[in-house]
Amino acid sequence: MKRQKQNKLLLVIAIASFIIAIWEGYYFYAKYSAFPFWQFLLVMQNGIKTFFFMPKISLETILGIINAGGLTTVQTIVAHTYMVVIFLAPLCTVTTILKVLNVLLHLRNRIQRQFARERYVIFGYNEDVEVLLQNSMKSTKEDRIVHLVTDKEFSKSEELALMKCHTVVHRENVLSYKDVDQKKIQKFLEKIQSDKVKHIYLMGQAADNFSLYILLTENKAFLRKDCIVHCSCENEEIRKLLINYHDEQVNKLDLTVFDAARLQIGSMFKEHPIYEYNLREKLENPKAGLDVHMLLVGLGRIGKQVLNEALNNSVLGADSHIIIDIMDKNSKNLEKILANAYRSDQVYIDDNTIKISGDVADGLLEIRFHQVDVFEQRFPVLLKELSKEYPFTYGAICTKEADVSIHALLEEKHLNLKEDTMPIALRMEMGSQLLEYLNGNKTIYRNVFSITSKRRVLTFDNLSSDRDTEAAMAFNVKYNEIALMDTNEKAETSGKNKTSEELWNALSFLKKESNRYLCYHNDAKQMLCICKAYEDGVISKEEFGAYAESMVPGGLAQKSIQYVMERYFTGKEGFLTKEGNVYRFDSERNVEQINSIPFVKEMAMLEHRRWCYFMLKSGWACPPVNHGKTKAQLEAVDRNVCIINWQLLCERVPYVCIYDLMPFLIL
Repeated sequence: MKRQKQNKLLLVIAIASFIIAIWEGYYFYAKYSAFPFWQFLLVMQNGIKTFFFMPKISLETILGIINAGGLTTVQTIVAHTYMVVIFLAPLCTVTTILKVLNVLLHLRNRIQRQFARERYVIFGYNEDVEVLLQNSMKSTKEDRIVHLVTDKEFSKSEELALMKCHTVVHRENVLSYKDVDQKKIQKFLEKIQSDKVKHIYLMGQAADNFSLYILLTENKAFLRKDCIVHCSCENEEIRKLLINYHDEQVNKLDLTVFDAARLQIGSMFKEHPIYEYNLREKLENPKAGLDVHMLLVGLGRIGKQVLNEALNNSVLGADSHIIIDIMDKNSKNLEKILANAYRSDQVYIDDNTIKISGDVADGLLEIRFHQVDVFEQRFPVLLKELSKEYPFTYGAICTKEADVSIHALLEEKHLNLKEDTMPIALRMEMGSQLLEYLNGNKTIYRNVFSITSKRRVLTFDNLSSDRDTEAAMAFNVKYNEIALMDTNEKAETSGKNKTSEELWNALSFLKKESNRYLCYHNDAKQMLCICKAYEDGVISKEEFGAYAESMVPGGLAQKSIQYVMERYFTGKEGFLTKEGNVYRFDSERNVEQINSIPFVKEMAMLEHRRWCYFMLKSGWACPPVNHGKTKAQLEAVDRNVCIINWQLLCERVPYVCIYDLMPFLIL
């Protein structure tokens, strides 16, 4: 409505300006020629040139005529108005040209929409969307169209910039249609060619995203069959509701829930894995332990994601200690929020510690909270006290303020505890020169690196071709192709005739997340196979040293995995026999056989421990021993009988122990 009024006003100004320019020309050129035709041409020439910054009757000429006097009242008014028109008319021309360009860009985008191979739809507009679209502008892909659905008003320059990068803006509040007219929703979906769009991004407020996902599910017939909905959701409670709604649907839309922080930290841990310190320790001593002691400074959005990923990626041994010390000036409130994510009957929680002990899962996990400001004198004292217990093996400084981050970094570097090998991640939302200095000065800040920036991870290529999801889908396919069965069973695989997408979409959201976290942990499993090969003398110290320096497994990983599989799993010392994709074992003795081979037992316990942490973090717990409920009834209230330590698992449900080795069979 506002835009229509602006268009009408522009048209009125343009017509009025042209009339005044013609009128003034009529008075001015009356003395030039008595022949009306030539006088008409002169008048029209001035009127046209006035709109292009080149009036024949200039401002100086009009002022001279006014000062000379002798004009009538009407002529004086027209003369003064004409002087204003000299400036208004060109502005009308510029605005009109911009409108024509706007129309041409719309026309180009409309034509291109029919042939675009890649199509994306974004609902909502915020800082993350802005970064995503800015990254899109840098892309050279001409066959991509982005539909941006928002009720935000853009300036002309902003809209032109968006159209230049093949973005079509739809000023729509789709949620307002729901209670008004279902046909209006369907008409809108047809307008954005939803049947050709594979990736839809919901990036508004969490509650709005939830409502939009329901709307899309209800109109699934208008969407592409392999459509993927990517939902940004930082609110944990709404995230749970979204997952519950997704799992209740019979014919599900493929859903991924993401946020920029998760992408940033996922990328960081791939480039600088948590086991980096332990690996260098093993270079000097193959028998060195796999304990992890992490220092986390700042528990904002980034810090919470570091903690989430660390709980999965820190599991390097079946009985290893994992200690995460969190320092934040508001840690008390944050501690309560995190503690609420766990079941109190499964996790020990006191004033400043969340502890998962060996009766719930093997090993020891402690998350300890310290309310302290990094500028307090107590901060370096506390660092030294905590490092005496066990040297810090990984550090992450996640505070947003540059001065706080640098001060914390300097205090950490003063720790005289193998700081040359301790990796330190630093949030770097600060000047590029400072970042270059810290990354380039490898004498003082040898193992300091910056946490991956939001601008680097928020790209369409990164979000739409999520490598973690692709790896999880590939794992799911292999999981269904491989059969673990008793020696007397007939070999059949359940997923034989299904595509990877069909197998994936049939999973619950929790199972999808479980597969993703399992794939995040694959690098650690490969590292353990390489360490075992080094310990057994299969690979040389030089080979292992090169791996420890580069952190890239390559062919060394395959060589080590093959050695481990042939010796400990399927060889003479193993207990599995392999026939194609079928691994056979003696079901009556499988627990005894697993526990009889130290390395196999270690790997099975390791995976079971990692899975227990994932389930506990997801809000699940183990039911009482005599619960009297079916598996479905237990799952309905987030309970699973396997969330127990290895010894209890072997006693209560021994037939499932073999499945903890599945990730190693797929490696």
